[in-house]
Amino acid sequence: MTPFSTLTFSQICYTDEVIVSNAPNNPDGWIFRRPDEKYRTDLVNVQQHVKPTISLMFWGGIAQDKQSYLIPMTRDKTAKKGGYSSWSYRKALTEGLLPFLD
Repeated sequence: MTPFSTLTFSQICYTDEVIVSNAPNNPDGWIFRRPDEKYRTDLVNVQQHVKPTISLMFWGGIAQDKQSYLIPMTRDKTAKKGGYSSWSYRKALTEGLLPFLD
């Protein structure tokens, strides 16, 4: 038997985070692209000199026969620059992963 069987993969939960932000030079516009479009110049602002006005992080998980809700992550006001921290991640896991595993 191989070390990775169908049973093994059915017991695995894959999770990831993503940041969604608006185009900094066009606050009303959004850009969504696939990984293979990473360096398309018509989709990339190579002269970006400002930060996006909106930037949100989400957490989600999938398993063989189910998927989690998309959980918005909360910024940690006590973190450096008011960004995301281990507290933010633990909060997202508590809200999303624990119910998902039940």
